[in-house]
Amino acid sequence: ERIILEKHKDKLYFDSQICKEATLADINKEKIRWFLKKAKAERNLDIDYTASPSEVLKRLNLLIDNKPTNTAILMFSKNPQRFLIQSEVRCARFKGIKAVKPFIDMKVIDGSIYEQIDQTEKFILFNIKKAAWIEPGKIERQEKWEYPLDAIREAIINAIAHRDYNSSANVHISTNPLL
Repeated sequence: ERIILEKHKDKLYFDSQICKEATLADINKEKIRWFLKKAKAERNLDIDYTASPSEVLKRLNLLIDNKPTNTAILMFSKNPQRFLIQSEVRCARFKGIKAVKPFIDMKVIDGSIYEQIDQTEKFILFNIKKAAWIEPGKIERQEKWEYPLDAIREAIINAIAHRDYNSSANVHISTNPLL
């Protein structure tokens, strides 16, 4: 086991590996600031959002020998696909229950993993049904999506976060109408 783990260690820890071609110049300060504000509000992360990108990446263990890791690139790069071409999501909606052409709708989503999650969710919500009705005695309209929103978001996050980034394949998501 030790020999096998040693032989494949480069593949085992993709997220903490240095992105060899990337430099700090490839990191988007605004993406870092957005993340820090969100992490402070939701997780009480104690890193000043005015800190330099290199300081933030060091504190998050996303900088090694002044080089960004693959995770830093996926989260904060100006153009992650420049370094990790496979880090995109391909969304499609098909006419029937089989994933064959013609497409009713199709979109290739790139950007940071946060942008991919949000844009993929928007694609799915645009391509699934939402029922709406008025219940007697209630002022507000009642609504229900075809699929639970929490399950959709969790599936998207899992597909993007837990994919094999050593593979050249990208994430594929398709929607089909319920029969």
